[in-house]
Amino acid sequence: MVSAGGRRLLGADHSGVALATAQAKYPHVPTEKHSLQDLPYQGEFDGVMCVDAMEFGFTGRLALGVGSLSARSDSGGWLYLTVELGPEDRVSEVNREARKLRFPVVDGEWVEPDGFYHHYPSMDAVRAWVGEAEFVIYEEAEGPWHEEEYSYHHVLAHL
Repeated sequence: MVSAGGRRLLGADHSGVALATAQAKYPHVPTEKHSLQDLPYQGEFDGVMCVDAMEFGFTGRLALGVGSLSARSDSGGWLYLTVELGPEDRVSEVNREARKLRFPVVDGEWVEPDGFYHHYPSMDAVRAWVGEAEFVIYEEAEGPWHEEEYSYHHVLAHL
C-alpha cells in the first residue's frame, strides 16, 4: 500500500532471512541490515513503520528503539508501530513461574522452553516511550485476537 502511494521505501531488519524474504517478495524495495536500536539514518524519512518487531527487543532497549525512530524521522514525521499483546493472565503466570526459578525477568517477558523470547510491554509503557521520543499519539487500535493467543495494538503517532 505504501509503495502504491508513490512513496520511496527502504526495508531494514536485523535478520538476513527476513531481508531475503522481503527482497524476494518486493524486489523493487531496497533493504539494509540494521538493528532497531542502531539505525544509521538521520532525518531521511517522512515516516517510520515498526511492524512486528517490538516484542523481540531486549526489554531495557525497547524505549531506546522507539527513541531512535524519532531522531530518524523528518520534522513532522509519522510513526506507525505494532505491539504484540499476549493474554495477560498467561503472561503473568509465565513471569511468576520464572521468578520461582529465580530468573531475573521483567514484567511481560516470556521465554518458551525452546528459548524463543517475547516481551509484552504494557501499553502504558509503550505510550510513555512514544512520548519520550517526542511523538504524539494520533490514533490507536487493538485486535483482532488470534485464537485467544495474541493480538496487536496499532499505534499511529506524529512528531
